[in-house]
Amino acid sequence: MRDRPLLVTVALVLAALLVVGAVLWWLLFKDTASIRRPVVQPPMLAVSL
Repeated sequence: MRDRPLLVTVALVLAALLVVGAVLWWLLFKDTASIRRPVVQPPMLAVSL
C-alpha cells in the first residue's frame, strides 16, 4: 500500500466531500424545516425518495 499514494489521496478526498456534502445537506434540511415556507424540492431529494 506504500506505492499507492494516489489511491489514498482519492479516498481521502472522497471522504472529505462526503462529510462536507452531509453537513451542507443537514443545514439545508434544517433551514427548510425551520423557516416554514414553500420550497422547491431539490432533485437529489426527489431521486433519493
